[in-house]
Amino acid sequence: QKMIGNNEPRWTALDSREREAIFSEILAPLITQRENEKKAEMDEAKAQFKQLLKETKYVTPSSTFKKSRRDIEHDKRYKNPILHTSDKEAVFAEYVEELSLDNEKRKRLEREEISKKEREKEVKELRERQGKEMDRDRERQRRNEEENGFLALLSERVKDPYLSYRSAMDLIRTEKRFDTRYVNRDDKERMYQDHVKRITDYRTKQFTLLVQDTTFPINETWSSAKKKLRDDKRYTDMNSESEKEKIFDRKMRLYKRNAEDEFYQLLRETTSLRGCPSMDSSKYEVPLTLMQADYRYTTWNSAEEERTKMIQDYLAAEAKKEEEKDKAKG
Repeated sequence: QKMIGNNEPRWTALDSREREAIFSEILAPLITQRENEKKAEMDEAKAQFKQLLKETKYVTPSSTFKKSRRDIEHDKRYKNPILHTSDKEAVFAEYVEELSLDNEKRKRLEREEISKKEREKEVKELRERQGKEMDRDRERQRRNEEENGFLALLSERVKDPYLSYRSAMDLIRTEKRFDTRYVNRDDKERMYQDHVKRITDYRTKQFTLLVQDTTFPINETWSSAKKKLRDDKRYTDMNSESEKEKIFDRKMRLYKRNAEDEFYQLLRETTSLRGCPSMDSSKYEVPLTLMQADYRYTTWNSAEEERTKMIQDYLAAEAKKEEEKDKAKG
């Protein structure tokens, strides 16, 4: 008021309340400007101080202001008069908290990165396994196709099981199904041997059925039997004479053993034989007549000597049993 003067007409034209209102109106933006300037200075000082903390490697999430300020108190950014101790402590606390958050974030990001890499690795390994499995499946499929083609070729072209492997291969070498990528020579030889075995086994089975279905006298010999069989394809398909004879001999041994068991059963069933001392006895006529009507007796018509011996052995055994009984009674 004294500076403007009471004689200034622009001053004296207004009363004190009007002058104060206008003064406040003019002063308010200046005060706001000054406060903004002070705030900007404070913010800059805090930013400089925070930068100082960032440059100090000793400040960690577990640091305290009291211990850390010894490392920074000689820096001008620490000595800035704008900042009070409370301001510095607040900035320090905020920075340490940021460090903690950054550390946790960094660890979380590291864990996420590790998990991501592990998932990527698992996905990659899974795709590799799936790819390899698909390759193996394709190879297995192609191998199966080649094997089936080669087996079909053998079935169509190789009928003789006694043909050598080399001769058989020469026979089919020009066929398209002979050339294979996944079936090697060892595989082909193994498949050829299996093919030959199947033929041989089949023909052996068929010949065995032929022998089983053919009726032979109980004392039939192979030299006689084969004359009855030789016109049958199942006989001619089987080349090995010795194998055919073995099959025939096995059939006849079993046939004869069963026939013996059945004949002895017939003797036991013929009760009128009991008490018959011998085949020369008059008592023998009745059981003989009964037995002659039974197939178990007539089976041995071509081997009368063997049948006679079995009867004699049976009668002798029965007589001995009766003798032992009489001794036991006496």
